[in-house]
Amino acid sequence: MRAKQRHDRWEEEVTTVKYEAKWTVTWFEDRKEKWNGRAERAKKKELRGHCIYAEKQKEMWEMHRAKAAYLLRDIMTQDGVYAE
Repeated sequence: MRAKQRHDRWEEEVTTVKYEAKWTVTWFEDRKEKWNGRAERAKKKELRGHCIYAEKQKEMWEMHRAKAAYLLRDIMTQDGVYAE
């Protein structure tokens, strides 16, 4: 009985970790898109400094997204949870 309960808890934890990996990559992608929007608005308003800063932020979040996707790929590819 205890072994079955332990197994069930472990399976639930594995599922949770897979989705948390996907959510992490998705969150970085969302941050990148937000900064991309800010960069576009700054370009339209001709705010050069704001645009440059927003572009750097966008690149930073893309770097985080790519690194997370690479490092978490083995977790996310199990059971069709892959985020990219």
